[in-house]
Amino acid sequence: MTLLPQTGAPDADYDLLKEQFSESEQINLTILIGMINGWNRFAVGLRAQHPKGNERAAA
Repeated sequence: MTLLPQTGAPDADYDLLKEQFSESEQINLTILIGMINGWNRFAVGLRAQHPKGNERAAA
């Protein structure tokens, strides 16, 4: 899901997914992947720092 522009959505990968997850689980996974990708794009684009990392840097 994160590399669609480079790899497309290969049938072999989809077949493996169907073996392990129900249709509703596949939908939930897809939504979660989309959310995580979005959060990562915001965090990288805005140069966000994890609060724990900032505490260590200040020490």
